[in-house]
This record gives sequence, C-alpha cells and structure tokens, in this order.
Amino acid sequence: MSNSNSCLTTLFSGGGGGGGGEFFSKKTTKRNTSSRLNARRGSSSSSEPPSQHSSTDLTMGKRIALFAAIVPTSCSVLFLASWGGTFGTPPAANAREEESFGGSKSSKRSSAKGGSSTNVENGGEILSGKINLNGRRLVAIGDVHGDFPAAMKALEIAGVMDNKGEWIGKNTVVVQVGDVMDRGDAELAIFTKFLRLKKKAMKEGGDVIVMNGNHEIMNVMGDFRYATNGAYLECGTYLKKMKEKEESSGSGGGGSSSANSNKDNSNESEKSPLKKASEQFQNEDPVIQGVRARRELFQPGGAFAMKLSKHPTVLQVGDTIFAHAGVNQSHVKYGFDRINREVSLWMQGKIKNPPDYIVESEGVVWTREYGGKDAGVKYEAEACRRLKSALALTSYPEAKRLVIGHTPQTTGVNSGCKGAVWRVDVGASRGIYGGTVEVLEIKGSRVRVLS
Repeated sequence: MSNSNSCLTTLFSGGGGGGGGEFFSKKTTKRNTSSRLNARRGSSSSSEPPSQHSSTDLTMGKRIALFAAIVPTSCSVLFLASWGGTFGTPPAANAREEESFGGSKSSKRSSAKGGSSTNVENGGEILSGKINLNGRRLVAIGDVHGDFPAAMKALEIAGVMDNKGEWIGKNTVVVQVGDVMDRGDAELAIFTKFLRLKKKAMKEGGDVIVMNGNHEIMNVMGDFRYATNGAYLECGTYLKKMKEKEESSGSGGGGSSSANSNKDNSNESEKSPLKKASEQFQNEDPVIQGVRARRELFQPGGAFAMKLSKHPTVLQVGDTIFAHAGVNQSHVKYGFDRINREVSLWMQGKIKNPPDYIVESEGVVWTREYGGKDAGVKYEAEACRRLKSALALTSYPEAKRLVIGHTPQTTGVNSGCKGAVWRVDVGASRGIYGGTVEVLEIKGSRVRVLS
C-alpha cells in the first residue's frame, strides 16, 4: 500500500491507536443542508460558504500534537500539509458541489458614508474600490475554473488578444469576475497569462483586472475540496521552480568548502523533525507533494496568496459594479475599498480572520439572490428592489448596473432586473459543463453579449 493510502487508512479508519475516525471531527452548530442547486445546473461553487465552527473540547494544537504521537510521522506531515481542505484523492474536475454549508449571519458594523471612492495602500500598490473608465471600452469575463483554452477563447472573443496570445485590446479594460481557481488543471497558468496581458494593456492605457471569487477565498482558507489532481501537480511544479529560482539567485560563490560543509551540517542539525520528515517525501507521490505545495502557496502570506491579495473583491468601474456574487446596501455603505483592504490584509496574513463580508451567506462572493432561475430564484422582484437601493447609494458616477459570476447560466450571458444585473458565468470551464464561451461588452450606455 502506498504511503498516501496508508495515511488515509490511519486518518479515516481510526488506525494507529487514534480512537476512531472522529478524532479530528469538530462539534458544529446545526446547519441547513438544503441545496439550492441541482445536477442540471452544475453549479460552479458551493451554495453556501463554509460555516465558522464553534469551539471544540480540545484545541486544534492539542489534537495535532496527539495525532503526531499516535500515527506514523509521514502521515502527520501529510495531514498538516493539507489541513483545512479535504484530504485524500482530489475530486474529479467535473464533480458536483452537492454539500451546502450554512453561512454565518451578517453582523452589525459601523458603516462609512460615501461608499466606494477611496484608494488604499496594498503592499506598495494602490488597491481601489473605484476606477474611472473615461470613455474606455469595458469587457466582462465570467468564471473560468482552471480551463486555459476557455479563458483564452474569452479573451479572443473580447477582441483583446490575438491567436498568438498578444494584447491587441488597446485601452480596453477587461474585468474577470473571479473563480479562476478549482475544477480545472491550469489555474496558475491562467493567472500568469492574465498578469502578462495586464502589463501590456497598461502600456496602452488599458487594464486586465482579475477579481477574487469564492473559490479564491476558499483556497486561502485551506479548503481544497474542488482542486483537481492536475491543479495539485501544477502547484507542485510551480513551487519547485520558485524555490529553485530563489536558491539560484541567493547562491553566492565565496567561502571555503570546509566552511560551507560546516554550514550545511549546522543547518541539518537545526532542522525540526517535521522538516526532516517532509524532505523524505520529495520522491513520493507527486499529487501529495502538490497538496503540500498548494497549502504553502495559498495559506495567508503564501506566495500566491500574496498575489491574490492584490486583486479586488468588489469594484466599481465607471457606472458598472463588479462582484463575484453580488452587493447590497450594507456593502456600498461600508465601502468597496474597505472590503478590498480587509480581504487583502487577511490574505497577506496581517489579520487573523477573513472579513465577514466574504464568509457570510449573503456576502459579496456567496449570495445567490441575483443568480436568476439557475440559482433557484423564482421571483426576483425583492432582489431587484435591494439592488436598486444599493446602486442608488453610489456616486460619481452613480452605478447603473451590477455584473456578477458565481451561478452558471444555462442560457448564456443574460440580464435581470431590467438590465440592472448581468450574469456572465456561462459554465465555460469543462470542469462545469463546457458551456459556449461568451463575454459582455459595455461601451458607454450600450451593453451587448459577444460570442
């Protein structure tokens, strides 16, 4: 039996004297497990955000310490590397998210009048809640979920990239509404391509903006339920190359071989048992290595979490608001820039817990109230009234519409609330159902679907 299978047996069958598979289970409050999505719709994300667990009878530190003492060290390393997401064989790319998790309820906050107008510093860069369009063409791209060909097709349909992968969009502003992650094998490749195009676009007065969706949030939280084997392998390869580059750039000549040998011996003696055990896995199952790599890259403060921290979570571009799932009055009053700042600080590891606005069930990356029939919404009149009130709170200029992803639309890009909300998630990723790729173009007051 492989090491990974042995660990799974130990973890879930109660092996190693662990007292049964409930060892790491947490006592939680009762949840509403009804799901608003079905197999036909092939939802791109969990219908509810992960709930915030109540306190347990043992602290997690004590659980991990006990676990390490009663199972093989190799299993401990693998478990610690993947804690926070489902351990074991990753789900297939097109697996349905059938399990719903009750979201935490909105908490009362002190609201800041003025909405989304200020810029905030983010690691030396400006992360804004509002961008002036100044007459430029605007394009919205929906969820791509790790499907590189679908993402590139969207860029070509938008007329901003040629068949050689070069930027041809001039001063066009492209906004991808989040959920680049999960369900597909090429997440990091897509992020990298978008970043390269962004650099070229900005030289011509354009931009390529990638937003945080619920799947980006989930991965920074350590929830890897919807990562594929290919995505784990991509993470393993990325981390290996990153470390090789760091070692190469950090290596210097100088010093005698004896001194270098003493330094190596000193480093070896200072390594913790956990570090030594981890190194023993370098030649083991590459998927397991990828799990550890993903954990290292996406944990708050990790290399890729830091990249995501530069992405907005809610944004107004001209008279159009972009959010992965939606906004309401409280989000506008609180300030888009403040939401972006708090998400960014959490991803950087500078604050401990993710902001309420991204974990609550009606939060900006989770709500389904604007998702239309494919989200199970039969009557949207009430949602439309809330949206109208939220849009009315914006200013300079007042927002006319909201563009969202999150809920795959079986009929392609479509609108609701008399054009006040546009839904651009067409399930284009083969990890959902490989829907026909479409994008949304906004030029002045004209809004049209490109396919």
